[in-house]
Amino acid sequence: MNNIRNIIKQGIRNYSTTTTNKTKVYELKTYNILPNNIPSFFELLGDKDSNTSNRLGVWVTEMGSSNQVISLVEHESLDDRKMSEWNTKFQSKAGKLIEKQESLILREFPWAPFQKISQEKSDENKVWELRTYQSKPGKLGQWAIDFTNGFTERKKISEPVGVFYSEFGALNTIVHLWPYKSFEDRFRIRDLALKNPVWVETVAKTTANLVSMESKTIIPVKL
Repeated sequence: MNNIRNIIKQGIRNYSTTTTNKTKVYELKTYNILPNNIPSFFELLGDKDSNTSNRLGVWVTEMGSSNQVISLVEHESLDDRKMSEWNTKFQSKAGKLIEKQESLILREFPWAPFQKISQEKSDENKVWELRTYQSKPGKLGQWAIDFTNGFTERKKISEPVGVFYSEFGALNTIVHLWPYKSFEDRFRIRDLALKNPVWVETVAKTTANLVSMESKTIIPVKL
């Protein structure tokens, strides 16, 4: 019984959102663009009147899905997430270019705080991987325990810019964002990671608490 209680307590600590800023959230926007309309969509995103101060990055899908644009936005709090005048105009103009759009509100795990994406980092890393996991209901805390047990070893090879979980949208969703210099760099790093027995055990344990997994390779876009 004590062991069970300890696991629950540890899960709460690992799943806790206690950070320097307790209310900060991230919004992962996915736009399914109608064929041949991506250049026009980028023009709208890069409009000189757009408020890009809280936009952390924009990517276009290369593998995993087609004609998708991914945007990551930072909000100091959900209350600060407002539909600005520019956003209203953007939505009205972009509507004819978009087949579907989704928004996922995320919070960072405290043991993997978001690392700012500098222009240098974006230029250096040509290929990014957006990994999305769906945990079993009630198993997100256990997933966090198992993942953190091997995360230190995995970071010795390369680090994600962030590990998040969903607050609104598809619940029990875990999101990783990993930068790589190239596709070959991604294969090299993954091969190295899978030679580490601690990480291999971590993958096995975390997978047991997942319902689904998805990987998309995405390419950074300069607007």
